[in-house]
Amino acid sequence: MDISMVAGLVLGGLLAATVSWPGCFFIVVPIGLVAAGLAPAVLPTSRDQTAPRLDLLGAALAAAGFGTLAFGISRFDQLGVTAIPVLLGAVALLVGFVAVERRTAAPVVRLGIFRHRALTGANLALVANAGGFGSMLFITTLYLQQVLGYSALQTGLAFVPLAVSACAGGLAATRIVAVAGPRRTPG
Repeated sequence: MDISMVAGLVLGGLLAATVSWPGCFFIVVPIGLVAAGLAPAVLPTSRDQTAPRLDLLGAALAAAGFGTLAFGISRFDQLGVTAIPVLLGAVALLVGFVAVERRTAAPVVRLGIFRHRALTGANLALVANAGGFGSMLFITTLYLQQVLGYSALQTGLAFVPLAVSACAGGLAATRIVAVAGPRRTPG
């Protein structure tokens, strides 16, 4: 968690309090369009003509697969048994993604990286941490707003101490790992 997370929580609360929470979704579209318009001027272009092309099919299969999986899981209580074909479709899309990644010259994910136990373990730990932290933020937001009656802005501001302490912990952790090494650092 960093300053952008704090800014996102506070600005999100401010937007929800002033615009309305559904209106927050429409704010992202103009920002994305401006970013896409500025990208060619700001980002360096590659002069390497031998650079492999982007794996658009792999990227589309991954996005569709994970999006369908998230939809099926999040709507399972409403869809009931009809969610099963949605989840099976997600699995089929993700299997297709793996098949495409094995054959393409420039894959989105080089599947060989999963042979490295340390890297795979670190990535799984990161996914578990992010999932737990995101869930904690979601549940705490519901508690602050629905039980304690905080406004959206008050809820965003309530997360500032957590974000500041997480930033401080992250900075300290890099120094501790640099001195003690990754194996001797307490987990």
